[in-house]
Amino acid sequence: MNDTKTNSNREDTHSTASKTTASNRNSSKRTAAVEARFARLNPALSKDEADSLFLTFVAHSGLQKLERFLDKLERVCEPLVQEIGVHARLVWCLLINGNLQRVSYLQNSDPTIYNQLFQLVYCLRCPTEHSTISHNEMLHALQRPIPLGSQEDSQELLEYQWSTRFAQEGFQSEYKKPNTILDPVMETLQQSSKNWSPDKLKAPFASIIGPTMSGKTCLLMELGKKLPAVYICLRPKGSSGLPSWSKLADDILPEPRPKNLQLHYAKHLIAILEATADFFSSGKVAKLDQAS
Repeated sequence: MNDTKTNSNREDTHSTASKTTASNRNSSKRTAAVEARFARLNPALSKDEADSLFLTFVAHSGLQKLERFLDKLERVCEPLVQEIGVHARLVWCLLINGNLQRVSYLQNSDPTIYNQLFQLVYCLRCPTEHSTISHNEMLHALQRPIPLGSQEDSQELLEYQWSTRFAQEGFQSEYKKPNTILDPVMETLQQSSKNWSPDKLKAPFASIIGPTMSGKTCLLMELGKKLPAVYICLRPKGSSGLPSWSKLADDILPEPRPKNLQLHYAKHLIAILEATADFFSSGKVAKLDQAS
């Protein structure tokens, strides 16, 4: 019986390892295909320049967003190719290298395509910067040489990309042993809520504090199934920007981007807290308790 169970465990382990290996292989093939496509659409770049832009963009925005970027680049360039043929590729090459004066004629003859290409080249050259800066500031940024990262920098960006993928898999997996983590936390929260007094504490909420990758977000997701949970991740001003902000932030931020992100997020957080407070003061909670 024990031997059978052991063999079963070995088979499960082998199956899991095989799936992981296959997943890694497919991911590597996809990355290589996108990188080859990126190089094909940017033939004027040296290999070091192409590698630097590719790795920086993927590390900050992800491979899927780069694929969408390349799709949009081809769509924007298509009418330009029909109009001026092979010279369309030269226009993009000049833009990406900051030679804006040599393509200024396009700004007059076809301002729509010029503006689209200008936004695309800025997005590629400066993926870690926001588009809230002025047009002149963008021009100045594009005239800077393309920074060439060291081999160590490239490896660090790739490792970050892998760690992000594994973190996503962790969020999608089943929450293990909830009785050892989730249940004690629920008991603590319930006991604390009974003892809460407005004379002693300003507000009836608790925060989960811990180091990176310790399971705070997964725990909060599980708690959200049982009680109201608000997910707020704050960073100190001037932080490195890594890990990159959630893709949800792109949906929350309006277009065009606000100039004062700190003020925008402050208003957003206040709205979340006000909605939570309104819910608890509306009497719906008492009705839900009675129904349960």
